[in-house]
Amino acid sequence: MTAISDFITQARNSGISDDVTRQALEAQGWDKGTIDFAMSGISVPSPETNTDLTPQPQVMAQPKTPSLSPLMSALQHVLLWFFMIAASVSIFTITSSLLGDMSSNMNWVITAIAIVGLTFTPYAVLFALYLSKLKAQPDMIPSKVWSTITICFFSLGALGAAITLLIAIINNNEGYGNGTILGACIMLVLSVVILLTYIFAAFGIKLSKARKIILTISLPVIITILGGLFTVYFLNYGSARADATTRINLSTTVDNIRKETLSLDRLPTAQEAATLIATNGITYEKTDSTSYKICANFITDSSRTGYYSYSSYGANSDRTVDDSYISESDFYSKSGNRCFLLKSAYLSENIYTRNTDL
Repeated sequence: MTAISDFITQARNSGISDDVTRQALEAQGWDKGTIDFAMSGISVPSPETNTDLTPQPQVMAQPKTPSLSPLMSALQHVLLWFFMIAASVSIFTITSSLLGDMSSNMNWVITAIAIVGLTFTPYAVLFALYLSKLKAQPDMIPSKVWSTITICFFSLGALGAAITLLIAIINNNEGYGNGTILGACIMLVLSVVILLTYIFAAFGIKLSKARKIILTISLPVIITILGGLFTVYFLNYGSARADATTRINLSTTVDNIRKETLSLDRLPTAQEAATLIATNGITYEKTDSTSYKICANFITDSSRTGYYSYSSYGANSDRTVDDSYISESDFYSKSGNRCFLLKSAYLSENIYTRNTDL
């Protein structure tokens, strides 16, 4: 067997592809015809001249691991970072809103969801292109440098989510609600999914089967988690919007009653209050000479955990608050028909200086 045949056999036994072997032989002076004959198994005589060009396996350069282009790698990872930052804001806002831990501006939530979609879509396209390249080159990586940075970044994210989850569980009754716990769980899962994706993508070439499974399910898992959360929010959106309108109408009603009290120098009767109520579904009842109760129906649960407002903190209890500074943000409550106890600040201040039969 000639030197070139020995070389090809040794290269194949070492797991080196024929394309890489061909390039090495061409670089060392073998013509393409001779290489084709040798690779097809046809015996090739040793050359009478230029014997110094006979390739030796030990000087053959080891093949480099194929990688995405620098631009494609950079775009993929930078978009991933921006996507995860936007997703974290959306996740905690939505879970806290859905579970009634805190109020949230719905327009802001919709904007945050739009930003998530804006950053995730091009990232998903680039990652899908990377997956398509894997079919032709199963050992292709998305750049070890960028992947290492991403692994470090999401390791911190996973650690932060785990710490938040632990603190929220331990201190659930001290300002941390179920929304924070759920949000931290979702963030932890997403961070772990992305960590596994890039650990296997850049450093798991030898684990080919596991690598293929992890990379294939990565995007579907992310889409399922966020898609499910956003779907639940949008299904709840109409009810939340209706409750927001109810809070505005409650605020308007209280303001109308306050102004009418100033005009009458007493609380209005139920009949007089009928024209003061902002919308159907809100009821008014005078409880004594200076206090009254207004009730409305709420579809969703909402509250202000750890937030002390003038009127709604302690709502639906026996605590009565004055109507001096009332706004829609003060009427957060559990679902169902709820009543708010208020007293007229004007009448309370003057009750001891007047002798009026109310």
